[in-house]
Amino acid sequence: MAIMSGWCDCNAKCLGKWAMSNLLLLLTLVGVLAGILIVVILRPHNPSDDVVMWIGMPGELFLRGLELTIIPLLASTVITAVASLELKENGRMAGVAFIFFISTTMMGVITGIFVTALIRPGQRPTFDDHDESAAEIMHYKTQDVFADLLRNLIPSNIIRACFQSSFTKYDVQVVTTDNTTTTVTNKQIAMTNRTNIMGVVIFCIACGMAMSVERVKTKPLLDFMWAVRTVIFQIFGAFIWSLPVATASLIAASLLKVEDMFLVEQELGMFVATVIVVLSIHFCANIPTLYFLMTRKNAFSVYMAVNKAIITAMVIKSGAGALPLMMKSCESPPTKMHRNVSSFVLPLCICFKGDASASFIMCSVLWLGQRAGVFMTLAQHVALGIMATFLCLCIPPIPSASIVIIVLICNSLGIPPHDIGLLLALEWLNDSLRTGVNNGSHAVCAAAVNNTMKKRFAEKDLLELSHKKSMHNNHDDMRGVVVHTPEFSDGETEHKSLMSAQY
Repeated sequence: MAIMSGWCDCNAKCLGKWAMSNLLLLLTLVGVLAGILIVVILRPHNPSDDVVMWIGMPGELFLRGLELTIIPLLASTVITAVASLELKENGRMAGVAFIFFISTTMMGVITGIFVTALIRPGQRPTFDDHDESAAEIMHYKTQDVFADLLRNLIPSNIIRACFQSSFTKYDVQVVTTDNTTTTVTNKQIAMTNRTNIMGVVIFCIACGMAMSVERVKTKPLLDFMWAVRTVIFQIFGAFIWSLPVATASLIAASLLKVEDMFLVEQELGMFVATVIVVLSIHFCANIPTLYFLMTRKNAFSVYMAVNKAIITAMVIKSGAGALPLMMKSCESPPTKMHRNVSSFVLPLCICFKGDASASFIMCSVLWLGQRAGVFMTLAQHVALGIMATFLCLCIPPIPSASIVIIVLICNSLGIPPHDIGLLLALEWLNDSLRTGVNNGSHAVCAAAVNNTMKKRFAEKDLLELSHKKSMHNNHDDMRGVVVHTPEFSDGETEHKSLMSAQY
């Protein structure tokens, strides 16, 4: 009985500790249930638009809060991460790592676009074909889409880029002369009230690279950006606790606006299935293929070596929290990565690498666009992929950070983000899946860099070992040598034995 009592007490303590560690997750699940319960109670009464508006007000305020913090959060994160790179000493490692970053992110983006466009989980069978936004987009040409992309990459005013972006505006006029109708299209550069997030990121990267060259002179600015990052993370850490209430609000408001609930259940189920398919293809095919092309080795052996770190990251939904365990797993057998590689590449991956998040973001944006009936051309898909690639290189290592990027991309493309509350219903599952895939990709990236730098580090370690042996031999040769110093005033002579050499 005493043993059973002690076992029960231990289980109760472990369960309580786990509940406190995952309190936000549990509260978010409660928020999901509360949102569904509100829908079940209010739907038979056909609530008015005003009632639905006030139900969705907490969620709307939550989204506005995300948009409020994203600019200082992105700016401080990107600048501190880029400025912290040792470009001269670790340039080769950084180059190989960034090649792996961009390659896997682009592969994830392409996979997300292809699978989502093929399955079309958000397509409405009864959608009207006379959508005005789709008709307006038809005027856009491929060259204008890429021209807008290039203009936004280099903004003329960084302050204005925080709340405005450039786009090509079409002025369509119908001219009738002599019973002949002619359509004249004039275009001009205009500004829209959407954040030019790509221009802000490019500017921050340029600032970080400049600061990495002049470290001494720019140290006060770097310290300031670290302070800003710390403050924003503290604000975000406190603000994220409103997620359960926002989840219930957004889910309830979104579902109360839907007429066909069965259709939404089908779309949400198809969306989750699409995300799982995309992440599975990326984890089991894209990453191992790229790793094999770079090293001629099997990536699944790396997955098996770091499986504990991957599971830990999936539970806590944060790659930064699992970083110590990931570094220990990478430096231990059978991978035995060099400590310089794990210490440099893994934190770099935490700051910049989010290929699984890129796949999820592409699926989410295209799903929201399909639900809203927004027609997108091939050129716009390419521009969307480029934007997602840039943004996913600077996703902060915090839970549900991809939702912030989805809101930004939707605002930039003019896609209504109101149905994002449906995404939050299963955000706990999607966040865990993409975090696990991201961390597996981090380990494979470090293994690829380690394979590239293995010979150079082996020569460096051999040189350091020979240098230590030489120091040890000199130490033994100098042991017992008597050094005669000048006589002191009292006529005594000091004798000192040199025990070690100082370098």
